Order: sequence, then structure tokens, then C-alpha cells
Amino acid sequence: MKHTAILSPRAAALERIKALVLDTLPSPESKRAYRQGLDDFFCWSEAEELSGFTKATVNAYRASLEARRLSPSTINQRLSAIRKLAMEAAITASCHPK
Repeated sequence: MKHTAILSPRAAALERIKALVLDTLPSPESKRAYRQGLDDFFCWSEAEELSGFTKATVNAYRASLEARRLSPSTINQRLSAIRKLAMEAAITASCHPK
């Protein structure tokens, strides 16, 4: 029997956003790393009570990664996931203008 969790509207939206990024990656390891990076970013932004996806938000996230004393390679990996998210968001927005 398959168990499915009932997600809040916010959680469901975040899963759809993550899928936009993860579905473009061919490697299972890349998917794992990007999923971890996106999960960390979304948890951080919720804890900081930030809304919106701006350059200032990403810069603040980077500062928080540095404050946690993560290695430069880990920080770059996390930011790569965020960069891919921004690219996918831009593509989606250009395909669906208001």
C-alpha cells in the first residue's frame, strides 16, 4: 500500500518549485545535492520570515552559510541550487507572462 502525506498548500508549492529544478538534472547525486540545498534555503527563509526571492535574500542566505562556517565547496554547491532555481523561475516567468 502506498502512503502519501497530505501537504499544506505552502509545502505543496515548495515541492512543485523543487521539481522544476530537480527535473532538469540528469544525475541522481546532483538531484540529491540540489534537493538538500533547496530544502536548506527554504527552511532558512521560513525561519527568517522572509518572503520573496530577491538578490538581497540570496546574499543574506550566503552570509548565513558563511556564519555557520560551512566549507566553501558546500556554500558553492548550495548557491548553485539557488542559481538554478532563479534560472528556472526566469524561464517559467518568460513562458507565462502576465
